[in-house]
Amino acid sequence: MTQLPFACWILALSLSYGQTEPSPPGGEKPVEISLDPFRLREQLRIRDMPILQAQAALALVRHSSREAEAIVRQGLHQIEEEATFLSLAAAVGIERDIRFREELFRSLAAGRPAVRQAGAEALSGQLDQTNIDRLKDSLIDPRMATSTQAICAWTLGRSGRKGAVEPLLFAIPRESGELKEAVFEALHTLTGQDLGSDPDLWKAWWSRHKNLTNERWLEMRLAHQAVKTARLESELEASRNRALRLLQELYSKQNATERLAYIPGLVDQTDPALRNQAALWCAEALFATEPVSAKPLGTLLLRLSHDTDPTVARSASEGLGRVNDNAAWQRLIQIAKSPSIPLRVAAIRGLAQQARLPSNQEGTVRRKIVNPILSGLEDPAIEVVVEAAEDLGSLGLPEAVPILGLLLRHPEDAVRKIAAQAMERVANPSSIESILKAMDDPLPLVRFSLVGAMSRILSQKAMISPTDLLRLQSRLEVVLLRDGDSGVRARAATAMGETGNPTMLGFLWRASSSSEDSRVQNKAWAAMLEVLAQAAQPALVLEWDKTLAAANQSQKRLALLVEVSSQWQKRSDAKTLLAPLQEPLINVALEQGKWQMALSPLRELLSTMTGETQTQKNLGKWLVACNFALVDGNPTEALKLLREVEPLLGKDTPLAQQAKDLAKKAKAP
Repeated sequence: MTQLPFACWILALSLSYGQTEPSPPGGEKPVEISLDPFRLREQLRIRDMPILQAQAALALVRHSSREAEAIVRQGLHQIEEEATFLSLAAAVGIERDIRFREELFRSLAAGRPAVRQAGAEALSGQLDQTNIDRLKDSLIDPRMATSTQAICAWTLGRSGRKGAVEPLLFAIPRESGELKEAVFEALHTLTGQDLGSDPDLWKAWWSRHKNLTNERWLEMRLAHQAVKTARLESELEASRNRALRLLQELYSKQNATERLAYIPGLVDQTDPALRNQAALWCAEALFATEPVSAKPLGTLLLRLSHDTDPTVARSASEGLGRVNDNAAWQRLIQIAKSPSIPLRVAAIRGLAQQARLPSNQEGTVRRKIVNPILSGLEDPAIEVVVEAAEDLGSLGLPEAVPILGLLLRHPEDAVRKIAAQAMERVANPSSIESILKAMDDPLPLVRFSLVGAMSRILSQKAMISPTDLLRLQSRLEVVLLRDGDSGVRARAATAMGETGNPTMLGFLWRASSSSEDSRVQNKAWAAMLEVLAQAAQPALVLEWDKTLAAANQSQKRLALLVEVSSQWQKRSDAKTLLAPLQEPLINVALEQGKWQMALSPLRELLSTMTGETQTQKNLGKWLVACNFALVDGNPTEALKLLREVEPLLGKDTPLAQQAKDLAKKAKAP
């Protein structure tokens, strides 16, 4: 059975929402709906303006005058004017107007399928028992055409009335054909049951349900319609997903030029998913297109940012952040005032991207773009506040510091976390007070980021007063020793290392040698090495070398001397700094059998003009390194090292004899 064209319903319904005929090309004004029934009749005959025609039909049906009623009746009688009849029938169906039942009944016998369908659709919503009996008589009248009988069955099935079941059961023909299929289809539509084409099954079902109350009958109908709607929605969603997948496959096979020509065709699609895909592709294409090609993409995104679907508008708003055009950031400023929270979030994200574009670095323009982001920090929606704080942090805007300081006391955990992360990127001496107060926050992630903010401020020593410097350093020491989270303590150790203050070495040593978490110990030790290297004080390094020796920390002694020496070698005053560390480094390396680490400082000492006693002492250490090479199973390297110092050993000396013995061992099979 054919369905009433959706256009008729949509066009008729448009008037109920106050819509008018869109402006025709050329800028002409739309035709207004008149209240004069005779003028409405003329508008009803304008076939090339279907929306206006449907609006006129609905206005005539709603009109209370006899003239309007007569015009409607005349139009329903003139079934040869198919477009007029369809508009009037749709209007009568919307209004459920019982004045025109006779005309609708007469249309069921029309020769035009569309007319019969429109009449049945309008009639199905206004049936009472008398009209049901009348349809029953037509359904079983052998003089009626099969098409008329089939449309009568369809009307009964669409009525939803309990009283329509028995007429359909009574009218089931014995022979198979169009009418029998129509009756069973009507029974399925009316009851929601799928019992096939067996009359006995239908009659047995009805015998069990014919005593249902009207309320129970309607409940059963509602349940059936709900299941049917869910199934249709699922099928529609699956179809949309298949269409989108095929579209994506086609897009992936096109080159850049073909894609740019293909995207505009998706902007006018009725499916929001396709329009959203167009917005995403526009944003993606902006990365790879030339400025000339980017302009039409920006135009499409501007258009899609006005889309009625929030997902499409949100994707387009984010894409506008990549459009290098004044209209783009001005549109984003408008969207930032939208009542929709997701749209405001997308607009702020897009504005942050606009603020990074080289063309928007001019002072006045940049302020206009940044101000809505700053205003987002005061937005009542947490999502907007979080986005604004995150974007301000990524932009590194100093004007955000005071507001971020206030957000560190926000009651929402998510806001404080993002505010702390943003503060870590923009902190300056003006934020010291708010940071120190927020260090008691219960969230470890907040304290972790604030430690990073303190480290950033300490790196600006020239801008910090001695009092504030002491306050920050003292707080880092407290955090290192007392904070309840090991990750925060480890971050504090790293921050202390970055500041390079020797007064913190004692606290770092306590953290690295106590029964601390291994991560904290490692970070504290690394911070100690960093502080000692930055201090450039050989005496201080030797003092800590003695401390480590007293604590029996031979491995850390070697790590200390090697790391500090390695960093000092990059300095212009390296010789002055390194000389006091060479001998301790050699001794510790040889004590631990790390002979390779002793070679470089030994070469340096042997190449320096020193006394004979000291030279002989260093040569003895060199031979110890050669012996370690033999013990490690590396005779070739041992011979090479012996030949390197052979001129310095002399003849018939104890060291020369010791070298010969080592050479024999190295050459032995």
